[in-house]
Amino acid sequence: MRLIRFWLNVILTVVMFGSATLPLHAQQRTEINGFIWNKMKRDNKYYWLLGYLQGLHKSDEIIRQGVAEQMKREFTFTEPFYVNQMHTRIGEYFPPQKIEDIDQMIELLNAFYADNYNQRIKIDTALRIVLARQKGQIEQADLWLNEARRAFIKK
Repeated sequence: MRLIRFWLNVILTVVMFGSATLPLHAQQRTEINGFIWNKMKRDNKYYWLLGYLQGLHKSDEIIRQGVAEQMKREFTFTEPFYVNQMHTRIGEYFPPQKIEDIDQMIELLNAFYADNYNQRIKIDTALRIVLARQKGQIEQADLWLNEARRAFIKK
């Protein structure tokens, strides 16, 4: 149980607070949004997406493995709610079956960032939005898009 909590804390800390510890000028340079995405070469986009998705897949695999090991050690162990939520959240970033390769995802993100109102939206949010649309979750995608756009209006 301690091992699972440790790895979950490490993953959550990196994902949620990794960029928050950087100075403001460093955050602005390292954040990939539409401005940076449109300047990237196709190869860079391809390898960035490939690495991002493989990292998420590996994270999910580590979490599942930790839960399985804990279930072997502890008969009464039940998967905590937050672990289930992490699986759900990670699953939002995986493409549906109709997206066959990363090149299609690049085209979807290119189309998303073609709209000037989407230029400031970070890549991870943009990816979530376009994949939700492809999965047929139009209302959810629109909700996330509106939230992302409103975040810049408030600043």
